Amino acid sequence: MKTNTKKRISSLVLVVALTFGTAVPALAASVNVGGGTWDYGTRAKGWNVKEVYSNYLHNTKIHKASCSIGANKSDSGWTAPGDTASSSAEGKWGDKTHAYHAIK
Repeated sequence: MKTNTKKRISSLVLVVALTFGTAVPALAASVNVGGGTWDYGTRAKGWNVKEVYSNYLHNTKIHKASCSIGANKSDSGWTAPGDTASSSAEGKWGDKTHAYHAIK
């Protein structure tokens, strides 16, 4: 193979590896709040697709979790003590995200 062809192939392999092989870190937190544990964050779900999630566990009170990304919203509904309230929604990478929890 000629040197130019080898360089082009090497460049193409590098571009593909960087585009599809690079890990995207999840932005997440787990905090103790309101007497329960709240896990929330965002993660990659595919090409230009981001997921936001909110999970809340309270062992003694009725509770819920909700989240939104762009115009898409999700609500777990009120959940019994000891069960995890879970919500998630998908949108585009540029969309703003919000995550919430609530206690009754």
